[in-house]
Amino acid sequence: VGEVAFLAVLTTSLVFFLCWSSPCIPTPKCPPFDSDLCDIDCCDQPSLPLNAFNCETGAYNPMATLIYSPLDQSVQHLFHSCRHIPYPTLALFFIFTLFLGCITYGADVPSGVFVPCMVSGAAFGRIIGELVANNSDWEDQTDAGTYALIGATALLGGVSRMTISNAVI
Repeated sequence: VGEVAFLAVLTTSLVFFLCWSSPCIPTPKCPPFDSDLCDIDCCDQPSLPLNAFNCETGAYNPMATLIYSPLDQSVQHLFHSCRHIPYPTLALFFIFTLFLGCITYGADVPSGVFVPCMVSGAAFGRIIGELVANNSDWEDQTDAGTYALIGATALLGGVSRMTISNAVI
């Protein structure tokens, strides 16, 4: 019981600190969702909510959006969001999810490995995708979400020792 209580306090403290210290980003003003009107800043799915934790009106907190969303929505944000997610936010989110996943797997609590590995790998892949998109001549052709998918597949395949075909499926 003590180990679980310690992990709960540690997780809660880290989540609050990470979200509190993360900078807010202005929410882009998007036209009504129409594929013909969407541009690179507004191509998000309208069903993916943005979290305004500790932000002024008209802004959102990308760290809180990733952490406070259910894990499947976090993966969708990393795979499908066309908004630039700041590098420090992605790096801290990757370290946090990987660290928490490693500690949780060794604890006496029932936990899964599949979705947390996908989230951690997607965050790392998104970092690489953002770096490639912003530091190369292929910015228009590079989709950071594809790199997030490859990162999620790579980490999931490495941790669970799946073949790449099973991890992709």
